[in-house]
Amino acid sequence: MAVVIAITNQKGGVGKTATAINMASILATEHGKSVLLIDADPQANATRFFGGDHAPVTLYDVFTRPSSWDECCWMTQVDGVDIIPASMDLLQLDVAAATADKSLVSGFGDFMAAEFAESDYDYVLIDCPPGFTAVSIAGISVSDDIIIPAKVDAFAISGIDELTAQIRAVQTVRSSIRIAGVLVTMWHNAPVVTQGEQYLRAMDVPVFETTIRRTDKMDEAIDAFLKDEDAVLMECVINPMDTVK
Repeated sequence: MAVVIAITNQKGGVGKTATAINMASILATEHGKSVLLIDADPQANATRFFGGDHAPVTLYDVFTRPSSWDECCWMTQVDGVDIIPASMDLLQLDVAAATADKSLVSGFGDFMAAEFAESDYDYVLIDCPPGFTAVSIAGISVSDDIIIPAKVDAFAISGIDELTAQIRAVQTVRSSIRIAGVLVTMWHNAPVVTQGEQYLRAMDVPVFETTIRRTDKMDEAIDAFLKDEDAVLMECVINPMDTVK
């Protein structure tokens, strides 16, 4: 049975999609794992990166009508990585919809249980949108582990308390959900960052020892890939050893 990991944060621009893309690619190419990436962000950046932006069936269809793995999962150009694409239609699914129509979240759970409980995937990674939306609630509710990418600044740190409180609210429905940890991203050697990291590590939330440093290579790699559809993906995915402090 696959391990399901949601990658989430209420704040945008902290590296959620970059984390999801690199985790999926590295798990598949360096560890020989079979990975399904579910793009739950209406911005669909992971979908565009993996070339699924013209898919006729997307995650929105999974939420709104009976859908099967065969029609919504797409193979990517990375061996071992498949994707369920996102679309702007996901913006129609908000917290109010989740509150008013419980079937929105439970239906996604039923889909995951029916389609992937006995699948060949080792990991399912869910790239959640910013904010605590209907789609992110659904993604968290079906996950085993939660990874919270976070840029170390005052706004991001204050938002982690709110996010962990909301995750714990979901845990009252499904107690097996675990916050695996906060992943510090965009780290650089500056007093405000190191002090913020110390403060974060003193909070009542797990924090990964590994931090991802700030680098221009990510932006350059993604830009190069999007400009060259025939490029080999792994030439664009950053070397994880370049990002570990």
